[in-house]
Amino acid sequence: MEKPEPFKRLAPGHRLCALSDLNDPGSKGFVFESPGGERLSIFVVRKGEAVFGYVNRCPHMGVPLSALPDLFLASDGQILCDKHGALFDVQSGLCTEGPCRYHYLQEVPVQVQGGQVLTA
Repeated sequence: MEKPEPFKRLAPGHRLCALSDLNDPGSKGFVFESPGGERLSIFVVRKGEAVFGYVNRCPHMGVPLSALPDLFLASDGQILCDKHGALFDVQSGLCTEGPCRYHYLQEVPVQVQGGQVLTA
């Protein structure tokens, strides 16, 4: 399955959290609401000094990956969809196990600058 285009509708430079707010490995979710009422749920995952961002939507079912705000990781450190147990690689967003195998999460570009996690 082809990797979807990164989600680029968030303005670059928006502070999401401090890097120290994320365990290693760890995850944190965020919800943005547009003036028109459209909601976007994203999450970030820390792996070492790197942080990866994704839209909080399962490519199989189109529902949020987690019912809990900051719990996106399985015990082995992969991203987990708690609806049907699909596992996703943290660095690429590729589904490695489950009904959406070989599909990708939609990336949200993020960067770490000065100890802060920002949209990119």
